[in-house]
Amino acid sequence: MKAETAVRLVPLDRAHAATAAELHAAGQPGTFLTSLGPAFLRTLYTAIPASPYGFGLAALDPASGEMIGVVAGSTNTSDLFRDIAVRQAWRIAPPIAIRLLRHPALLPKILQTLTYPAAEVHPGAGELLFIGVRPALRSRGVGAQLYAALLEECRRRGIALLTVLVDASNEGANRFYRRHGFQYDTSQTLYGRRMHFYHVYPLDTRDG
Repeated sequence: MKAETAVRLVPLDRAHAATAAELHAAGQPGTFLTSLGPAFLRTLYTAIPASPYGFGLAALDPASGEMIGVVAGSTNTSDLFRDIAVRQAWRIAPPIAIRLLRHPALLPKILQTLTYPAAEVHPGAGELLFIGVRPALRSRGVGAQLYAALLEECRRRGIALLTVLVDASNEGANRFYRRHGFQYDTSQTLYGRRMHFYHVYPLDTRDG
């Protein structure tokens, strides 16, 4: 068994956006958000902590200060996306427009995001949007530490129910969430991929 890696956890902010985007692309290759390109992901991770509906944490190496992991969540993802679309339109529109010019087939998927289906499973619930760790440090406890810190932040914010949307083909991610107490809800096809919906109760300390 690999030894657990010690980390320093700090609130996610715009200074972490570029590395968070890299971790997202590495952790979710071929997915819809990744397909919108690095510029979009950097913009997204700049916008999430700036929104009243978004939050997250960065995991830093205590010695070097290098960012080695990230977790991002929302108090309500539909509200988060709408807030970003309105308040951060000047920032998020250019990378999307550039990507659409190159890949017009992405338009239906972008429109699908405006009626984000996770909200239909548990209306008003918080959501774990992404958790990722540098590939060389996976299975070293970094993800578990990020998740525990996210749960604590959810409790602090009074989030009673937290959901997560997981690619059905990502066996490692599905195992991670089941191992950490998430319960399966249902499956849907989203962005052309089969996705599993899970939930957990952060205010129930037995889940943390």
